Amino acid sequence: MECSISKGMAPANITASINTIPMLNGSNFKSWKENLEIVLGVIDLDLALREDFPPALTDKSTSEQKREKKDGINLT
Repeated sequence: MECSISKGMAPANITASINTIPMLNGSNFKSWKENLEIVLGVIDLDLALREDFPPALTDKSTSEQKREKKDGINLT
């Protein structure tokens, strides 16, 4: 089953399209992952898939790194 999500979809249709992603059953991982990445990208929740995990803060971390870490925590 193909996922029918495109970047121009209305938010109300996104939920319906999420339901078109077949359930992961062990033999469909590749297509399931591709469809899931499309959905997360469309609803802008794919940051964790696109960005590397930030390094841990240390005593030598700059104030900008500390602010970015704090801002990132506040986004969740």
